[in-house]
Amino acid sequence: MAENTNEKQEVIILFIWLSFSTQNATYSLWTFIHHVVSFGAVKMLKIIGDNIRYYRKKAGLSQEKLAELTGLHRTYIGSVERGERNISALNITKIAYALKVEPHVLLKEKHET
Repeated sequence: MAENTNEKQEVIILFIWLSFSTQNATYSLWTFIHHVVSFGAVKMLKIIGDNIRYYRKKAGLSQEKLAELTGLHRTYIGSVERGERNISALNITKIAYALKVEPHVLLKEKHET
């Protein structure tokens, strides 16, 4: 059996794919992996957005003010907070410094309280 966590996850993913593929023969392994990876990316965007909103509110800033401090558009800030945008490392850094936190803090699943 799988010895480490990554191997266990791979076995679970393969088992789920095999179970699903018997119901839908046109669903390829690569398509399945893409969906699994995409789900992780979507979760990450949600984590980043939630953290930005948390630290923005903690700093007493509106989306408009944060946008002004970063040189980004207000609607961009809103869509990032909702997890709708694939934010770049550069923009994470701009936002983090405007919020007076280190960029890596915005990537943590649970923000520090």
